Formats: sequence, structure tokens, C-alpha cells
Amino acid sequence: MRGFLYGQTEYTMFNNTIHLDDYVALAKKSGFDYLSITDTNLYGHYKFYTKCLENNIKPVIGLEITLADTDGYKSKYLLYAKNNIGYKHLLKLSSLVSTGKEIILDEVIKVSNDLIIILVFEGSYLERYLISNSKDLLIESINRLGNIYIGYSYTNRLDKLINNE
Repeated sequence: MRGFLYGQTEYTMFNNTIHLDDYVALAKKSGFDYLSITDTNLYGHYKFYTKCLENNIKPVIGLEITLADTDGYKSKYLLYAKNNIGYKHLLKLSSLVSTGKEIILDEVIKVSNDLIIILVFEGSYLERYLISNSKDLLIESINRLGNIYIGYSYTNRLDKLINNE
């Protein structure tokens, strides 16, 4: 299986200018089996979904969202719908974000059975704990997250972590 799991399009204003048609066409040309959309809203999801199906590519609907932890520190998360119920949760969360309501991580954890939740490590409170040598807080936070994945990109600055081992 070949695909891409962190794709943003023209619908995430100022972050990416790739047009949805070009995005799906490139995936088809590259022989992808699946493709995701993880914009900061769900405005382009229907067009993305239909374009993927027209090109025999499995669409993966996701949402990039910033959530506040219990200590108020905000971190970026990627949320993916596992099923139709998860998709409805994404719609609700996207609507709340568009109204300016701050969403707390614990609210999302309550509906996590229908979502795949990935904490983007770089810039997160976990990275802050690791860099500040707050190992106990780091372990406690990881245990509290439970069924959430921690995403670590090869583009992250490894020197931050290596110097603090």
C-alpha cells in the first residue's frame, strides 16, 4: 500500500497552495492507493472524497487541529476518521474551531474510539517536557494520552533531543 497521510490543500489558507485536482492527479500518477486531506477545516473534504473515488484512490479524511492540554499549553494534533461516526466528530470539531471555541484535549479523547489521533511532536508540550528534562511529566503525559499516537517527523531537529539525553 502506498499513499500520503499528511496532505494540506488550498483550503488551508496561507499554509499550502496545492489545488485539490493537482493533488489527486499527482497521487494517481504516483500510483498511490490512498491519500489524505488534513486541512485545518473540512471545506474541501467532499470534493477531495469524490475526486479520490473517481481515480480509484482510497480517501482518508482528517483534520489538523490545535488543542489545549490541561495545563493550557497548546499542541497540534492530526485527527483521522476511522468510520462515519468519526467523520461526524470531525465535522463537529471543525465547526467549533471555526466559531473560535477553544477545544480541550480531554474533550477529544472522549470520542477517540472513532478517531485516530496523532500528536505532532515538534512544538508540543511533550517536546517541551523532554527538552526541559521534565522526564516525570513526560512519562505521566504519555501515559495519560492512552490511545493517542505520537507523530515524529524526520524533519524535526534531532539536535534538540540528542543534546538532552
